[in-house]
Amino acid sequence: MRTFLCLILLAMVTGGELHAASLRQHRVRGRVTSVDSRRGLITITADDKEAPTTFVVVGDRTRVRHNGTPAALEDLPVGQPIWVFYAQEAGKAVAYEIVWFNPKVP
Repeated sequence: MRTFLCLILLAMVTGGELHAASLRQHRVRGRVTSVDSRRGLITITADDKEAPTTFVVVGDRTRVRHNGTPAALEDLPVGQPIWVFYAQEAGKAVAYEIVWFNPKVP
């Protein structure tokens, strides 16, 4: 019952949009080392030394957010610290959300 209520709450928070692989989600935190917006690929040097490099596919359904607002992949600068939430699909890391923040300067 508790799991069911959590899933309903998750559906409400995400606007009813649940991904098929939501139970097999992964995340990586690191710095962007390359962005290929034409091919929809980004490379991340992870903070975790166990998995130093991650290649992520960016698709049409990927949510890209900068400082909490929608952004384009082209806005993502190399060297930027980011969070990427992804699922493994057909042997590839497919991003469903990319998030980065810039500190507010007073």
